[in-house]
Amino acid sequence: MKRIALTLMLLISISAAAKSKKRPISREPGLRVITPVRDPFFVTLAEAESLSAKTKVHVIDVREEREFNELKVNSKLKVLFVPLSELSRGDGYKELLKSIPKGDLIVFICANGARAKLARDYVVAKGYDARFASLYKF
Repeated sequence: MKRIALTLMLLISISAAAKSKKRPISREPGLRVITPVRDPFFVTLAEAESLSAKTKVHVIDVREEREFNELKVNSKLKVLFVPLSELSRGDGYKELLKSIPKGDLIVFICANGARAKLARDYVVAKGYDARFASLYKF
């Protein structure tokens, strides 16, 4: 009997609350609608191609070999394949950066952009201009 009474009281209070609040949840005090902000260093391949009209662009695919073989990068720019695992091993970055002048733009690319962003962060710390890209659209 006590359970039935508690259940009825709960249903009545939920019903009363639903009737009194006719505004959408996003308008409740203290709640904000958050819109995602695009990373300013993220570029699409099309944007990288348009940047190549202004400066020399080096596109470096940092996916692993299996991924690279499964899906090729469709770009007008030449794409250099250097897996992130090789870059981060020993002098990988050092060897790569020897062949790229500091005034050129480097665009790292991977499947979702996470590994490309790691590579970008490293070379920016070394004084290079770099961006990152993703093969998949989000």
